[in-house]
Amino acid sequence: MRPDPRSARVRLQNAFDRLDKRWQDLGDRGRVASAGVPADPRERAGRLAALLYLLGALDIAIRSVFLTEASDEVSLLLFAVAVAMVGIAHLHLPWRRWPGWALLVPFLVMLSAFSVVAGAVCGELDAFLPLYGVAFIFIGLTQPVGTATLSAIPSIAASVAVTFGNQPRDTLIDIILAIILGAVIGELLAVFRTRQERSADGLRQLVDASNELVGCADVPSLFRVTSWWTRQILDADGVLLLQPSETHVSLYTSRMVTLKTPDSSIRTFARSIVVDIMSGPNGTAIAVRTRRPFFVRDGRRDPRIANAILRALGGTSILFVPVLGAGGPLAVLVAWWRTERSNVDQLADRLLQLLSRQAAPVLERIQNIQILDEQANTDPLTGLANRRAFVAALAGLPAGGAVAMLDLDHFKRRNDMFGHAAGDETLVAFGKLLRDQMRSEEVAARYGGEEFVIAVRDEQAATRTLVRLREQWSAREPYAADDPSVPRVTFSAGIAVRRRGEQPEDLMVRADHALYRAKAGGRDRVVVLCEHGGVVKQGRAGQVGR
Repeated sequence: MRPDPRSARVRLQNAFDRLDKRWQDLGDRGRVASAGVPADPRERAGRLAALLYLLGALDIAIRSVFLTEASDEVSLLLFAVAVAMVGIAHLHLPWRRWPGWALLVPFLVMLSAFSVVAGAVCGELDAFLPLYGVAFIFIGLTQPVGTATLSAIPSIAASVAVTFGNQPRDTLIDIILAIILGAVIGELLAVFRTRQERSADGLRQLVDASNELVGCADVPSLFRVTSWWTRQILDADGVLLLQPSETHVSLYTSRMVTLKTPDSSIRTFARSIVVDIMSGPNGTAIAVRTRRPFFVRDGRRDPRIANAILRALGGTSILFVPVLGAGGPLAVLVAWWRTERSNVDQLADRLLQLLSRQAAPVLERIQNIQILDEQANTDPLTGLANRRAFVAALAGLPAGGAVAMLDLDHFKRRNDMFGHAAGDETLVAFGKLLRDQMRSEEVAARYGGEEFVIAVRDEQAATRTLVRLREQWSAREPYAADDPSVPRVTFSAGIAVRRRGEQPEDLMVRADHALYRAKAGGRDRVVVLCEHGGVVKQGRAGQVGR
């Protein structure tokens, strides 16, 4: 039966497709490598193993022909060819799919085959002692610290075993010394490589942290990024960020908590921590005063550490790191560990200090922007929002929400009689009253001169607020006297309810129209306009809505 030519073409096409895909994969790897992106470390180790196998094959071939008196030269040459083929195979093995310990297989295979062929069969193992060093170098470059030492045990055992074959027993000491020397070299390389990898990882962490810090637009996000990366760098069980209080500079209050293992009780407790750096010696005070990190190995036995706080956090060792700005400490990072630590790793300590130096100018920049933004949106005399901020806030007022515009009655006469200082004091007192009476979802602002505005959820809330204001103002009004010649400062108000789709500017025009009608009606009055412009309520400021 003749084969179907179509099936042959299909198989040939599939073969070409697989070859083309393999070629594209190789091209992609080359482009990744040329772009500076590191390949998978297991693949790099596999290529290194292949290189060492090829070097070993070359060394075996040269020594078997020129440098040794091998009793079985053909066996060694065949062994060299086999080693070279194994090295070539290592270039194509899927190392990235296998765990890291699989990289020990090339060493064990090489050790077994080398011991059997070069030692037990040919009796020339002592002539290839440099290859032991090459094998342990491979372990030092690919495996964790301690692996080279453990690998020396089967190597010595195999060397002892081959002396029962053709390997002379008087060479055993030289072989064992070569293995020990190779293991030492491998351990030194592993230690050096581990330090280099940790340094590289630390620098990558610092770069990533710096990129995130630069992108922070507010203080909470900055604190969250800083505390999270602090915990990552230190591998701590928790990090607490303390910031000086705005009202008491000696008090440092908790602003952010980051935990390795989520724990709601610890998080709740940590958020309530307040430290007084003037109350006595404590870790926060020492870090602030010295402007240097302060580490305590066992905080449970150190009188400078609040034992109750440390026990509640579940910590033993604790570290305080100040975040220093141009004018002094801006915050203090507090990291703790559940298990006792003898010290803070030198690399981690340096990275953390660099992180704090990166965070400080970003925090100052955000705070300066917030100050400028607050100044741009705050009336400097009364501390209320200004006209610009109020108009912007009106964009979020829903249909049915109400705006009340207030104007102080007889303010000009008060100003003329007692001077501008008395007028300013009156404005400040009225502004403070507005702040005290406003709820969190309501907005109050100084609109200009002696005019004030408030925005609340509806007309009923506006009238109730004005009633409370009038009652409180009669008791708080400065310069109030029994002399009837001294005019009392009252207020008139106009209320407008926002229509659906109405622009903030149009709403303010209608509120101003209502205020005008209240002033024209005799002052100390309130006028409420309905959505269609008509007056629905009017009366004295303390009586509307009752």
